[in-house]
Amino acid sequence: MNTSFFRIFTGAFLIWFLSQGTLQAQQPGEPFTFSTRRILDESTQIIDQETGKRVTVRDAMRLIDTVPRSHHLEPVFDEYAQVSSYKLRPLTVEEKQTGAVNSRDLSKRPKVGDVMPLFVMKDVNGNVYRSTALRGQVVVLAFLLELKKPFWNANGAKALDDLISPSRATVNPIVLGVVGTSRTAINEILKTETLPFIPIPDAVGFHQKFSIMGFPSYIVIDRAGKVAAVIEPGEGEQLKEILLKIN
Repeated sequence: MNTSFFRIFTGAFLIWFLSQGTLQAQQPGEPFTFSTRRILDESTQIIDQETGKRVTVRDAMRLIDTVPRSHHLEPVFDEYAQVSSYKLRPLTVEEKQTGAVNSRDLSKRPKVGDVMPLFVMKDVNGNVYRSTALRGQVVVLAFLLELKKPFWNANGAKALDDLISPSRATVNPIVLGVVGTSRTAINEILKTETLPFIPIPDAVGFHQKFSIMGFPSYIVIDRAGKVAAVIEPGEGEQLKEILLKIN
């Protein structure tokens, strides 16, 4: 393909995308409206990772257009798991070779022994769960893709309940099911099913914020608000073990 044509086409596409595309972001006074959209425009905060300085959408677009496949606009998630700003960063060697952007950075995943990064979640009934307010209680964040087949069924519900039940009489953890399912769909599910957790709807942003790589995954938070365990898919028995040992 002619290089000049490619650049013209790419530039035109980016202009269309940036003018038409919308992204989830917190709006003033609407911290829990996960359907809220914010247009990516000149008011959007973009920080250049290499310089630490703010750049405009136009300048970011110009850089991406001038040197194709060189940079990526990476969303930065706030405590509500909504996009509050963007980071303009160079693509890694691997990303350039594969042509695929890695949206899960393991270095951003909560680490055992560290204080859990601030989060604020809201369930289908409007109850708010702020990480700092949950201190003094053991919390389990159960990250699930969707509450529908093939990702979720009665067997999955029983399996998770079996992992948590042995510790309910002693630790009685607060279990938040961080799912991508909508509020409306969850309310329909609750009419016929009992879930072994408090469902947090429309929570895909938290999957990205905490760099969740697979499902189901779990993060256990102790009474001091520190990460007690990060449990990968297929290692669910560790959840039962840590809950039986935790003070």
